[in-house]
Amino acid sequence: MIPHILIIQSVYTDPELSRRRLAITQHTCRPSLAYQTRKPIIHLAQHPDDPHAAARAEMLRGTGCEVVELWRDQWRLYGENYNLPEGRKVVSRMDDDDCLCREFCEATYAAAPPFGEVALLWPNGIVYYRSGAYGWSHKGNQFVSIVTNGMKSPHDQKHHLFADTWHFRVVSEQPGWIWIR
Repeated sequence: MIPHILIIQSVYTDPELSRRRLAITQHTCRPSLAYQTRKPIIHLAQHPDDPHAAARAEMLRGTGCEVVELWRDQWRLYGENYNLPEGRKVVSRMDDDDCLCREFCEATYAAAPPFGEVALLWPNGIVYYRSGAYGWSHKGNQFVSIVTNGMKSPHDQKHHLFADTWHFRVVSEQPGWIWIR
């Protein structure tokens, strides 16, 4: 069985920002991962000087997901090395303040074809912005996942480009995520 890896960037150098993000994660990302019907392996990028790094990793382990801690000295969205394993894998991403529907990981994994590199898209979701929730549909959403045999990640290019530059498959037309802005 190929692994499903979920990348979460939490590279914070400011202790107060890290504390606030940890509190937000407790109410958003953590519960959505705890209730996944298929648990991903989390690759969690954090700063080595973050005083809340251990608490963040432990909280995410409490979801039942395996957590691989990655120590980074800066936040890098594109071109980061997420220590992905060799071989075929599904790689997804989410922010530490976002939410995924309960079947996100299971349905994404099930949509992965047996060969080829493919972007797996959930085009519909909800954006929570300034105390309001809005339905959003976008072919290159923030929650793109990819199936790859290489070391590529969903952060290797701007997310909207995957639908234009890769073969892609729509995982579901149902809302699958909440993007907290």
